[in-house]
Amino acid sequence: MCLAALAACLWLLASPAAAYAQADAKVLVIPLESALPPEQTDIVLAFNLAFSNAVEDEAADVTVAQASLDDTLGVIGCTERSPSCLARAARTMGVGRIVFGRVSAGSEPDSYEVVLQVSGRDETPPQRYAFTVRASEVGEAEDAFAEAAPSRLLQPPAEEGGSEGAEPGGSASGEGATGEPGGEAVEAGQGGGAFDFQRIDSTPVIVAGAGAALVGLGATFWLLASSSQSDVNRAAVDSASDLEALRDLEARTESRAQIGNALVLTGAITAGVGVFLAVRQGMSGEPQSVQIAPTATESSLGLMLRWTR
Repeated sequence: MCLAALAACLWLLASPAAAYAQADAKVLVIPLESALPPEQTDIVLAFNLAFSNAVEDEAADVTVAQASLDDTLGVIGCTERSPSCLARAARTMGVGRIVFGRVSAGSEPDSYEVVLQVSGRDETPPQRYAFTVRASEVGEAEDAFAEAAPSRLLQPPAEEGGSEGAEPGGSASGEGATGEPGGEAVEAGQGGGAFDFQRIDSTPVIVAGAGAALVGLGATFWLLASSSQSDVNRAAVDSASDLEALRDLEARTESRAQIGNALVLTGAITAGVGVFLAVRQGMSGEPQSVQIAPTATESSLGLMLRWTR
């Protein structure tokens, strides 16, 4: 019984970790905002097609939104495009990154300035990519965008630099946050700050809930053991059969008490882990997960815990 409950607890703890891995692989693409006149709508549509194709080349699970960025943020009650709101949107929608951007007229004829941004589940400012697309007609727009766009939009910030993978081919020339033409720049920042309950997702709640359930189950076994102990205290020993029945009752009482002890201990540890994860998420805004594995010695059963970010 104890091992079955422990296995159920481990399954509950492993499920959120797997969900995190799946969410990190998902990308939500918001259609490009346009500052172009209405007669250039076809250009914007071609750019959006190339934009989503570029993201799909890097990610296996891509969803193209039908709403604007402001409408998407409005669903979660945000009225500003701050890093914290973007991170909340990603966590709420179960995606690892949100990719969005804007297209406007360039300084030269048949040129368009494009700025793409990639926001993650933490609260750091989005990665920003700026480049120029030159296309004289709609038929050229999609290929021109693909040629000018960065080759790796979704690469981790630690791998990005001012030159590696930053110079798009063809006619791209934009300017990133570093001020270097033709480069892609990453706007770095740090998440964190004051504790915010809105940063906490479902993982700590599931972990703490599983722990509380195990504690409750353990308390139930304690009550059963207490009831059995009362029967032991009142048992009459008038014959050999009575003595044998008493021994069985004592063994059952001890077994229930041991199971209760194990469940309460496991539940308390698990609930503590859930509270710890909630505090860390509330302070940092970064997704946390925990790995718990059973360990055994000759005389006891234990747990090994490891936190990952």
